Amino acid sequence: MIEQQDLLLELEQARASGSAPRWAEMLRRLTDLFINGAMHLSDEQIALFDDVVEQLSERIEIAVRAELAERLAPIPNAPPNTIRKLAFDREIAVAAPVLSQSPRLSDNDLVENAKTMGQGHLMAISRRQSVSEVVTDVLVVRGDREVAYTIAGNAGAKFSTRGFSALVARSVGDDSLCERVGLRPDVPRHLYLQLLAEASGVVRTKLKNANPLVFPEIQQAIASVADRMATTAASTSRSYDAARSAVEWRRAAGILDENDLREFALAGKFEETTIALSQLCWVPLAFAERAILQERPESVLILVKAAGHSWLTAKALLALRALSCGIMSDDLDECIVSFECLKRSTAEKVLQLCI
Repeated sequence: MIEQQDLLLELEQARASGSAPRWAEMLRRLTDLFINGAMHLSDEQIALFDDVVEQLSERIEIAVRAELAERLAPIPNAPPNTIRKLAFDREIAVAAPVLSQSPRLSDNDLVENAKTMGQGHLMAISRRQSVSEVVTDVLVVRGDREVAYTIAGNAGAKFSTRGFSALVARSVGDDSLCERVGLRPDVPRHLYLQLLAEASGVVRTKLKNANPLVFPEIQQAIASVADRMATTAASTSRSYDAARSAVEWRRAAGILDENDLREFALAGKFEETTIALSQLCWVPLAFAERAILQERPESVLILVKAAGHSWLTAKALLALRALSCGIMSDDLDECIVSFECLKRSTAEKVLQLCI
């Protein structure tokens, strides 16, 4: 255990020293002292070390700061102010070790660093053993191609829907990034479909070979659905005869539009909504019905986007799913992010894959 008086003596000597070589040597000795007793140090001792080492690190050359960063980076109770100062050092040789390893850096520290520092700093963050969603959100937007590629291949990185949407968008025209994103097991299904729609034939083949069991299921995700009709109560069975006449005269008259679709959905008229969705999106009636009955919202979002309709219409259809089919409403915040990020041209290509 490091005695308080011994540490104080070392620190006073370091403060009093007047030459750069002497400062560097004292810093190494203090670091040795800290590392050897790190598990037994009190908060007071760590704070004392933090204060002096932070001052000394301003007076020493890059190579010594980099050595300090390498040695302190893996230590769980490393002095927090020193670690943060090293992380924001403009010299990447100094910052990289702590950015990529130190458990002392909070998500707030990492987000601030990713927003304000250079690409080398972002690359170091992308190599951390684990990276939270709030951090990856910044990395995929601000990072260059190499940062995006690295974070996409980091199994310990977690992505929000918005982060995954940004990665998928960046993958267009970049086969290597597209493949790396497509191989992640946590890509949301609807975004995987978007990825496939934009991917080259070479990448599709690679993804199919890598996921021989999963690929057919996802490729048919929109078209396939559990047979809810067999398990639905007789009172909710679907009869389209009356609804068809109510909708088709409007189509024949050329006046069937998005407003009708949204009003049918808001009124809870399942059959009218399904027929209108089928005709406005140019898909078979059974396909439109399965889209609404499906457990997940991707099919609805893709159909509405492909038709060029608005989020208000998509939201009304999602509400109808909850009302008519006993399907819980999805997280609307995630749904609207997915809908806004989805391009109409991509939605049209997804339909071509799935119909």
